Amino acid sequence: MKKRFFLTVLCALSFGGAFAADWYAGLASYDAGKSQEWFHALRGQSTDKAKAAEIEKSILEVLSGRKVSDEAFRYSCIILKPIATGDSAKVLSKFLGDENRVVPACDVLQTLGGDSGKEVLLEALKSSKSPKCAAAILNALACAEGCEAKIADEALNNEDLGIRKQATLALGRSLNEGSVDALLKIAGERDARVVCAYLALCAQAQKALAAGNNALAKRAMAGVPVSFTMAVVSHGNVSADPQKFYDGLLMEAQKAPGKGKCALMAGRALSGIRDFDKSAGILENFANLNPRLKVIVIGSMIPTCDKRYWKYVAPEIDSDDADLRAEAVYAARFLCDDEASLRRIWELERGKDKTLAALARKVIEENPSEVVDKILREDGDSLRALSMRCRRADSEALSVLWKKYFDGGWKDKGVAAAVERTVDFGNVCAFASKMKSLNDEKLKMAIGRVVIKVLAAATKSGQSSEFMKKAFESTIASNLPETDPVYELAANRLGLKGKK
Repeated sequence: MKKRFFLTVLCALSFGGAFAADWYAGLASYDAGKSQEWFHALRGQSTDKAKAAEIEKSILEVLSGRKVSDEAFRYSCIILKPIATGDSAKVLSKFLGDENRVVPACDVLQTLGGDSGKEVLLEALKSSKSPKCAAAILNALACAEGCEAKIADEALNNEDLGIRKQATLALGRSLNEGSVDALLKIAGERDARVVCAYLALCAQAQKALAAGNNALAKRAMAGVPVSFTMAVVSHGNVSADPQKFYDGLLMEAQKAPGKGKCALMAGRALSGIRDFDKSAGILENFANLNPRLKVIVIGSMIPTCDKRYWKYVAPEIDSDDADLRAEAVYAARFLCDDEASLRRIWELERGKDKTLAALARKVIEENPSEVVDKILREDGDSLRALSMRCRRADSEALSVLWKKYFDGGWKDKGVAAAVERTVDFGNVCAFASKMKSLNDEKLKMAIGRVVIKVLAAATKSGQSSEFMKKAFESTIASNLPETDPVYELAANRLGLKGKK
């Protein structure tokens, strides 16, 4: 009978004829990996209001009359969600005890207007034996108006601890004063649901702040201890002065090392909001903080790029603590324009500590202060200084370094390596042009190899073959005859041999 009923449904469809029948047959037989043509066709058709009711009816008949796969059910719910009416509630209610189908079913039911979806969800919650199913139902109810009292009742009185926890979390889904009251009660009982209550209260506080209800946000956070690490940001958001609050946590952590995790969260929250004029308290105590807290505070200073912080950080570039020393050197990139400190960092760039040297190098390369340029010029035409000046886009240094290379420095590994790092797509044509008038075949080959490396890097980055042909023409072909060994090497290496 079921097979006959199903065939009757398919043949009786009023739109699309055989094609529509094929779509519903596709739904009925669909499993992961098969064609989704039926899904896209029905979803597209469902946007037509005139066809939506018929599509809902037909999908529900398939779901009722045939056993479809979990994937087919999930895709069916995607189609149903924007077009579902009360008719969907009865059919989908049968799947609210199925752990594989409860989530997509709830996704449809929570969007239904009126009470039909809500009633089905409430009824299913009474008989739910699965914490996973109960969680999905509770989360769906949390998005429906007027269900807060029922969810609170489940959070307080359900015999299953798992369901009580899920209900507690669900109370944080939608902003509601009654939910806050229930959560404060649960938090006060400090039983196995307490962490769920804290998380839900934080969620309520964030929603209250977004709605402009600061009083409710503060009331919610009053039930969550400051020592609860995941609530640090929420406490800061409801405080009158977030920076003062976070700095207070940092100074408390100095006295009580056990609060280190809260201090770390406070440091992260301070990133982007620190204001020098409001930092007097932490700066007065900065020298007395332990190395770990100093690292956190310096991290919050860096995004400001405010040079006034540097005098507090400067002593730490010679700290005995490796992490603090590294953080201080890194911070100089953003906070330092002090000549004495930058000279010290220039010394560190050639020190034995490779990690610190690498950080110092980045500071010298990227610090925008003219003091850095002054220090580098004092080293004259040393290869080290010239290389660094080139990385700082100093055109004069580039000219001097290239001249050193073309005048015989190309034989020196240090000079050759320094020059190679300066050649890129912005200047490779100028570099390659030197080959045109050279009689020294070895120098010409050295230049050619550098040019080939630059072009090959572009090939690896996915540039088109047409782009490569033009690049080859402007760097190699325009400077050398086809018979030249460098030309042949470049054509072979770049895969352009015989291509016009």
